[in-house]
Amino acid sequence: MNKLEYLYRIHRNKSLAEINENISSVKVNLSYTDNDEYASKPKERILSPDSSVICYFDCINPTCTKGYIDFTNKLRDMLLRNEESFKHQETCDGYQDEERVNQYGCRVKIQYEIKIVYKDNS
Repeated sequence: MNKLEYLYRIHRNKSLAEINENISSVKVNLSYTDNDEYASKPKERILSPDSSVICYFDCINPTCTKGYIDFTNKLRDMLLRNEESFKHQETCDGYQDEERVNQYGCRVKIQYEIKIVYKDNS
Protein backbone atom coordinates (compact mmCIF):
# COMPACT_ATOMS: atom_id res chain seq x y z
CA MET A 1 0.00 0.00 0.00
CA ASN A 2 1.46 3.39 -0.97
CA LYS A 3 1.22 6.57 1.12
CA LEU A 4 -1.83 7.97 -0.68
CA GLU A 5 -3.75 4.72 -0.37
CA TYR A 6 -2.94 4.75 3.34
CA LEU A 7 -4.25 8.34 3.72
CA TYR A 8 -7.53 7.46 1.99
CA ARG A 9 -7.90 4.35 4.11
CA ILE A 10 -7.29 6.21 7.41
CA HIS A 11 -9.30 9.38 6.69
CA ARG A 12 -12.00 7.76 4.54
CA ASN A 13 -12.25 10.96 2.51
CA LYS A 14 -13.91 12.91 5.34
CA SER A 15 -14.84 16.48 4.57
CA LEU A 16 -13.41 19.40 6.51
CA ALA A 17 -16.89 20.10 7.96
CA GLU A 18 -17.06 16.54 9.32
CA ILE A 19 -13.99 17.33 11.41
CA ASN A 20 -14.99 20.87 12.43
CA GLU A 21 -18.49 22.07 11.63
CA ASN A 22 -17.46 25.72 12.17
CA ILE A 23 -15.09 25.76 9.20
CA SER A 24 -15.69 28.50 6.65
CA SER A 25 -12.65 28.13 4.36
CA VAL A 26 -9.02 27.06 4.20
CA LYS A 27 -6.25 28.59 2.13
CA VAL A 28 -2.99 26.73 1.52
CA ASN A 29 -0.14 28.81 0.04
CA LEU A 30 3.04 27.21 -1.27
CA SER A 31 6.31 28.75 -2.38
CA TYR A 32 9.47 27.10 -3.60
CA THR A 33 12.64 28.95 -2.66
CA ASP A 34 16.11 27.69 -1.76
CA ASN A 35 16.02 25.12 -4.57
CA ASP A 36 19.10 24.98 -6.79
CA GLU A 37 17.66 22.91 -9.65
CA TYR A 38 13.89 23.45 -9.67
CA ALA A 39 11.70 26.51 -9.71
CA SER A 40 7.98 27.09 -9.73
CA LYS A 41 5.59 29.97 -9.25
CA PRO A 42 3.86 30.06 -5.87
CA LYS A 43 0.69 27.97 -5.68
CA GLU A 44 -2.53 28.44 -3.78
CA ARG A 45 -5.45 26.15 -3.03
CA ILE A 46 -8.74 27.27 -1.49
CA LEU A 47 -10.75 24.58 0.30
CA SER A 48 -14.43 24.76 1.21
CA PRO A 49 -16.18 22.97 4.10
CA ASP A 50 -17.16 20.20 1.66
CA SER A 51 -13.56 19.64 0.53
CA SER A 52 -11.79 16.47 1.57
CA VAL A 53 -9.41 16.63 4.50
CA ILE A 54 -6.94 14.77 2.29
CA CYS A 55 -4.78 17.60 0.94
CA TYR A 56 -1.50 17.22 -0.93
CA PHE A 57 0.49 18.79 -3.76
CA ASP A 58 2.68 17.03 -6.29
CA CYS A 59 6.41 17.75 -6.22
CA ILE A 60 7.71 20.39 -8.68
CA ASN A 61 10.59 18.13 -9.78
CA PRO A 62 9.26 16.63 -13.04
CA THR A 63 11.27 13.42 -12.57
CA CYS A 64 10.49 13.00 -8.86
CA THR A 65 9.38 9.47 -8.02
CA LYS A 66 6.99 8.74 -5.15
CA GLY A 67 7.13 12.33 -3.93
CA TYR A 68 4.49 14.85 -2.93
CA ILE A 69 3.83 17.22 -0.06
CA ASP A 70 1.06 16.03 2.22
CA PHE A 71 -0.82 18.43 4.53
CA THR A 72 -3.58 16.04 5.58
CA ASN A 73 -2.54 15.33 9.16
CA LYS A 74 -1.52 18.91 9.92
CA LEU A 75 -4.79 20.25 8.48
CA ARG A 76 -6.81 17.71 10.48
CA ASP A 77 -4.95 18.56 13.69
CA MET A 78 -5.49 22.30 13.12
CA LEU A 79 -9.22 21.76 12.65
CA LEU A 80 -9.47 19.66 15.81
CA ARG A 81 -7.69 22.41 17.80
CA ASN A 82 -9.43 25.37 16.14
CA GLU A 83 -6.05 26.74 15.04
CA GLU A 84 -6.06 29.52 12.46
CA SER A 85 -2.61 29.55 10.85
CA PHE A 86 0.56 27.55 10.52
CA LYS A 87 3.81 28.12 8.56
CA HIS A 88 6.43 25.50 7.90
CA GLN A 89 9.07 24.29 5.45
CA GLU A 90 9.00 20.71 4.18
CA THR A 91 11.38 18.71 2.06
CA CYS A 92 9.99 16.34 -0.55
CA ASP A 93 10.40 12.75 0.61
CA GLY A 94 10.42 11.29 -2.91
CA TYR A 95 13.42 10.28 -5.01
CA GLN A 96 15.23 12.30 -7.70
CA ASP A 97 14.13 9.92 -10.45
CA GLU A 98 13.27 6.27 -11.08
CA GLU A 99 16.92 5.17 -11.39
CA ARG A 100 17.72 6.57 -7.93
CA VAL A 101 14.83 5.11 -5.91
CA ASN A 102 16.10 4.18 -2.42
CA GLN A 103 19.40 5.97 -3.17
CA TYR A 104 19.01 9.74 -3.67
CA GLY A 105 16.20 11.79 -2.20
CA CYS A 106 14.48 14.51 -4.20
CA ARG A 107 15.09 17.17 -1.52
CA VAL A 108 12.95 19.92 -3.11
CA LYS A 109 12.13 22.48 -0.42
CA ILE A 110 8.59 23.77 -0.04
CA GLN A 111 7.51 26.62 2.24
CA TYR A 112 3.84 26.55 3.07
CA GLU A 113 1.23 28.36 5.08
CA ILE A 114 -2.21 27.09 6.04
CA LYS A 115 -4.85 29.67 7.00
CA ILE A 116 -8.23 28.60 8.33
CA VAL A 117 -11.27 30.86 8.66
CA TYR A 118 -13.98 29.71 11.03
CA LYS A 119 -17.64 30.77 10.78
CA ASP A 120 -17.61 32.48 14.17
CA ASN A 121 -14.49 34.49 13.18
CA SER A 122 -15.67 35.72 9.74
